[in-house]
Amino acid sequence: MTVSPYIAFVLLNELQGSIPKVLDCGCGSGNYIALLEEHGVEAYGIDISEQAAKTSKQILGSATVLPVKNESLDAAISIHMIEHLPPKDVSKFLGEARRVLKHQGLLFLATPNTYSLMRIVLRRKWYGHRDSTHINLFNPIKLRKEVEKNGFDKIRTTFTLPLLLVERSSDKWTLPYYGLHRLFHICHWMQDLFMYLLVSTPLANIRDTTWLVAQKC
Repeated sequence: MTVSPYIAFVLLNELQGSIPKVLDCGCGSGNYIALLEEHGVEAYGIDISEQAAKTSKQILGSATVLPVKNESLDAAISIHMIEHLPPKDVSKFLGEARRVLKHQGLLFLATPNTYSLMRIVLRRKWYGHRDSTHINLFNPIKLRKEVEKNGFDKIRTTFTLPLLLVERSSDKWTLPYYGLHRLFHICHWMQDLFMYLLVSTPLANIRDTTWLVAQKC
C-alpha cells in the first residue's frame, strides 16, 4: 500500500506529543509502520495474510483477536482493512481496539465511502465495488455510529491540511484520482487545493474514502 502524504500528515499530527506506541491493524507491506518509525513512533503491525506479515516482518494474526495486553497502546490504526470484515467482525475489531488502547487512546480508520460522488458517477466501476473482497462498506454516518457504539467518542471525519502540503515538499507525490493525475503532475498546488477541500471541509462527506479519528472513552 502506497503511503498517502495526506494520511501521513493527519496521522503524525494526531500523534504529536510523547513517543506513542501504535498498532497498525491490517498492516499489509508495512509502509505506514515504516513512516511512523521514521518519525520516532514505536510502531507494530498485524495482518491475517501470511505473505503480508512476512513482507512487513510483523505479527501474523487477526485484527479480531489482537495479541496485545489491555490498555498498552496509545493508538490503533486501520487503513483499508475494515471493509474486508463481515459486520460482526468489525464490532469485534473495534472492541479489541478499545481493549488494548490506553484511556483516551486514539483510533484512526480509513475505508471506502459509499457517499462518494464518484460512486454515483462510476457505479460498479467505482474502486469500492471493484474489489470483490470489499464485503462491508460504510458511509461517514454509519461508521461514526459503529465506532460510537463500541465505546469511542470525540469522533471526527474532517482534518486540517496545509494548503500546499505536497507543493512545498521535495517529494512530489501525485494523487492518482480518476485521470486528474495528469493535471496534478503538472500543478501540484491544484492537487493540494483539491485535497484540502476534500479533507478539511464538509466535502469530506463525499470523498472516495472516509477518514475517522476517535478516542477511547
